[in-house]
Amino acid sequence: MLLVTQFGKPVAQIEQDADLDRVADCVVRVFAQVPGMGITWEMFDQAINKTPELFRGYHRLLSSLYKTYDENDTKTPLTPPKLGSIATLPVFSQLGMILIETLSFPNLQLHKHYDLDENMSTTNVAALAEQITTIPAEEAVIILLISGRLTQMNEKLVFGYHLPWYDSSDKEGRNHCLLFQLSPVHDMFRGYNAERPGFKIDENGSLIFGEKGNGVALVLERELKRMTVFHSVSSGNEIYGATSWRGDWQMDVQVEEIEMWLEV
Repeated sequence: MLLVTQFGKPVAQIEQDADLDRVADCVVRVFAQVPGMGITWEMFDQAINKTPELFRGYHRLLSSLYKTYDENDTKTPLTPPKLGSIATLPVFSQLGMILIETLSFPNLQLHKHYDLDENMSTTNVAALAEQITTIPAEEAVIILLISGRLTQMNEKLVFGYHLPWYDSSDKEGRNHCLLFQLSPVHDMFRGYNAERPGFKIDENGSLIFGEKGNGVALVLERELKRMTVFHSVSSGNEIYGATSWRGDWQMDVQVEEIEMWLEV
């Protein structure tokens, strides 16, 4: 319910959306951190920081009880994403739990879609970085979604990057870049120490969001076909902050698709 009401009245048959259950499971995992233990208040407090707009759907449903009815409270237009892309409507709802205050979802458009099987000969780190950096700073509102599978377990993963609109008068930290994980566990990693645009290309030609061994880092290899994710709980000076309860780990990902969305 909290997912399907993020953008108002559902526009499709809920029972026919195969992606909805998968996305719901990913969100539940950030609350139920220890299998079989249930959810403690400490777990809930940690998880709600990763889903700050979780209860917006309840506001839409219940607002008619305490204020004058407005159709816009229950029905907000959202252009459906391209069929079969990473950003399905349930995924947009999941992103809404993080970004709905800083992003106009109805104005999102798919700018680039990379199928690594089809485009492997023409797609590389330099081309992707150029697509991001050539957008004027005053216009840049970017979501980058990276979908793939764990090389050892074949489990689906979705990670992402968000570059918000630049506000020179910002005093609330909304200019900060953001990394997030959507699958198989919902999580987000704030970039309070990330200077825009929040990534660099190293001497090996890899695209690095963050710093290896210090907080969270996504490292895309030169041809974009592989990605390594580093999650290290550190002292507090990391570029992208790690999630303490998840400990230290590393993932090797076979990248399948990359999508770049812009707010226009």
